[in-house]
Amino acid sequence: MTLLQKIVLAFLPASKRAEAEAESRQWQMTCDACSHARSVWDLGGLRWKAAGNPVAIRKCPACGTTGKHTLQKRAAN
Repeated sequence: MTLLQKIVLAFLPASKRAEAEAESRQWQMTCDACSHARSVWDLGGLRWKAAGNPVAIRKCPACGTTGKHTLQKRAAN
């Protein structure tokens, strides 16, 4: 867990912490070039009660290209 995650989650009750982590794991950052996906939680972020599909320019660890990565919420497993 990153420092950001620890600080934000420290102010939430236990039930909300679990909810925030679960929802953050559903949000996936997907490379538009190769479709490699990683969860926001695994990237060290926190996305809870959010909406929209923002786009970021990042370097993909799978294909090595720098390009668009789309953030999308996936269905719960």
